[in-house]
Amino acid sequence: MLRGKQCIEVVIGITMLVCFTNESVNADCNKHTTSRLLKNQISLLEKSVTMVVDSGCDSDNLPTAFHAEMSSTKIHPKDAIFVYDRVVTNEGSAYNQQTGKFTTPATGLYLFAWSALSDPGKTSDVALFVNGKRTGRIAQNNIGGGGKYITASSTVILTLKNGDIVHLADSGNTPAYLRGEYSTFSGVRLG
Repeated sequence: MLRGKQCIEVVIGITMLVCFTNESVNADCNKHTTSRLLKNQISLLEKSVTMVVDSGCDSDNLPTAFHAEMSSTKIHPKDAIFVYDRVVTNEGSAYNQQTGKFTTPATGLYLFAWSALSDPGKTSDVALFVNGKRTGRIAQNNIGGGGKYITASSTVILTLKNGDIVHLADSGNTPAYLRGEYSTFSGVRLG
């Protein structure tokens, strides 16, 4: 059975095969040759699709990972979902940069990491939620910071089910002040 990277390599191989064959068809050749090349292309594509399906290459085996950061400094009211709108990596497209939510594409073991930077005199309380239930938390109180920035981070490993929703939100008693670019959210499916 093909797993993760192998599935991607097979898909890339099929794409290259189709593109290469397509270039041959576009060359200056007669009607008979063009027809034969197109039939060969279709036959090879059918065989490749059958190979991928028979190998068990499906969404459960594809890699899932994301890393995103806030593009600007923001103040978030209590209970607000944090939206990390600058996506650096989003393999599997499971993270939604408009909503700030990650939806698990398959049951498995996942690792999530997040960090937050607060300015001097500011606070933040950033919690990780799975289906609305808090499962991890960091807190920063930089009220007496003496002109220094404070950062905090956390990592959790969770067994999740297909379709679970994961996000970060404020869970403190005051609005969360998060500095853009230094406040990040990442996740990866481990298996």
